[in-house]
Amino acid sequence: MARTAGECMRMISAFQEAKLPLYCGYYRRYLPKFLAVRDALPQLGGISEVRVRLTQTRYTPGEPVLHDWRTDPEVAGGGLFMDLASHQLDLLDWLLGPLFSVTGMASRVAPVPTPAGDAEGASTEPPAAEEGVQLIATAERGASSGPPRRAAEDNVRLMATTRDGVLVSGSWNFAAPERADEIEIMGPLAAVRFSTFNDMPPVITDVSGESTPLVHEPQHEHVHYPIVCAIVKDLLKRREDPTAKPKCSATGLAAARTNLVLDAVLEKYYGGRALSPPYWLDQTALKSSPSPEPAT
Repeated sequence: MARTAGECMRMISAFQEAKLPLYCGYYRRYLPKFLAVRDALPQLGGISEVRVRLTQTRYTPGEPVLHDWRTDPEVAGGGLFMDLASHQLDLLDWLLGPLFSVTGMASRVAPVPTPAGDAEGASTEPPAAEEGVQLIATAERGASSGPPRRAAEDNVRLMATTRDGVLVSGSWNFAAPERADEIEIMGPLAAVRFSTFNDMPPVITDVSGESTPLVHEPQHEHVHYPIVCAIVKDLLKRREDPTAKPKCSATGLAAARTNLVLDAVLEKYYGGRALSPPYWLDQTALKSSPSPEPAT
C-alpha cells in the first residue's frame, strides 16, 4: 500500500476526513484459487502451524546487481520482500486474521546494486557489512554528497502468531539457487499447500498422505476483474446509502495491517522505519553529521 505503515495511516486519515472509502489492490482475495483455499480450511480440523516460503534467483555470483526501483528502499520501502511478501502476508490476514507478536530479521547477501547502464567495471563481490546491513555510497546514485544509503534486504525471516496463538513462520531468500513459492497451512487432520505467484492448483493432503488438488472456477482473463467488481458494488451501494459500510475486504485498513507486519520485520535492519530522518539513510552517519546552520 505504501512504503511504511505511517504512510498508510496518513492515507487512511485523509480518506476518513473526506468521508470516503479507501481500498487497496490486494486482488488475490477475490481470485477463485484462493477462495478455494479459504473454503477448504474447515477440512483441516483446526490450524496448528503456518509456513510461508519464497525463494528466487535474483543474484548470480560474479555478476553485477543492477539498480531496480523495486529494490530501492527510498522508492519501494525496502527490497523484493516489500514487493512480494506483502501479497502473501495479506492473504494470511484475509484467511487467518491479523498477525500478532511479529518479529523478524533481515540481511543482504548480494553485492550492492549498480546504477542501470553502468555494469562495466562494477564490483561483483559483496562489500563488508556491519550487523548484516550493507551501505551504498550516495555518489553511486548520482548525488555528490550526503550520508550513505542502506542496500535493500534480500534475505528475511519472520515469526508471528495468529489471534489463537498458532505459530506462523516465513522465509524469503532472493539469492537462492532455486525458485520456490509455497504457503502451507497445517491442521490435525490435513494440510493445504498453495502458491501465490503462479497458476499451480492448491493441494490438500490428509493424514493418510493422500493429496487432492482443490477444484476451483477458472480465473478471469483480467486478474483484477473480481476485486474491481467488489469495489464497484460497494460504491454503488454507498450511492444509495452513504452510511453503508464496505463489504469489499480489501480496505485500506486491512492493507495497513500488512504494512505494520512488514515494518516490524524490517525495523531492526533499517534502524527504524521513520521518514524523518529517512530510514533508507545510514542513521549512524546522520547522527555523527554536524547540524546545519540555521537559515538567516
